[in-house]
Amino acid sequence: MKPPLKETLPSYYQTYYDNNPTADIYAALVSQCEVIAGLAALVSAEKELFAYAPGKWSIREVIGHIIDTERIFSYRILRLSRKDATELPGFDENDYVRNFAVNRFTLESLLQEWLTVRSATLCLLERLEDEDLDFTGTANGIKVSSRMIAYFCYAHASHHLRILNERYL
Repeated sequence: MKPPLKETLPSYYQTYYDNNPTADIYAALVSQCEVIAGLAALVSAEKELFAYAPGKWSIREVIGHIIDTERIFSYRILRLSRKDATELPGFDENDYVRNFAVNRFTLESLLQEWLTVRSATLCLLERLEDEDLDFTGTANGIKVSSRMIAYFCYAHASHHLRILNERYL
C-alpha cells in the first residue's frame, strides 16, 4: 500500500510524515509488530510505571494511549472505506488515558492487546482496494482518507516508540 501524498496530509501530520517516510504502509505496520513484541524485554517491571517528568504519562499509559488511538483510527478507516461521509468526531487523548485504568494490567498484557488491535487493523487494510483507501471524509474537523489514517497508525505509533526509546529507556 503506497503512502498518501505529503501535500494531501493535514499540516498537523506533516511532522509525522517527515520523520517516518516509507514506501509501503502495510509492510511498515507489519514490521512494527516486531518492535511492539520486543518492547516487553526492554522494560523492567519497576519501570512500567515510570514517567520521565511530572505530568507525563507512564510507559503503561503511553501504550494504553497507542492502543486507544489505533482502535479509533481503525474505526475511521472502516467508516471511510465504506464511503460513509458522516463527520467523525475527535477525542481527547488525555481524557482517554485518565479513564483507562491501565495500571491494573501488566505491560506484557498491554503489548499483547496492542498486537491484537494491530492484527485487526491489518486484516481490515488487506481487504481494501485503492478506491476504498482514497475516499475522503472528515474526522476531527480535518479532511482525511483511509490511506492517510493507515499511515497515521504507523506514524503515531512510531512517534511514541521513539519517545519511549529517548526518554524512558
